[in-house]
Amino acid sequence: MRHAGFSIEKHTGIRVFNDYMSQQARDNSDESVLFELEHQYCRMPVYRDMGRYIHLLAKRENT
Repeated sequence: MRHAGFSIEKHTGIRVFNDYMSQQARDNSDESVLFELEHQYCRMPVYRDMGRYIHLLAKRENT
């Protein structure tokens, strides 16, 4: 993105493992614990890149 005049400030994966769990596993898990785990791993590249959605926070570079 640098060539477009932006730099990446944050790169986050959304739903990095929840969507890959079986329904039974989700039903037997504490939703708040799953949310905390998603938040903990969402910026680690190996997990971030598996996310269903990708969120980029970009900043326009001064020219």
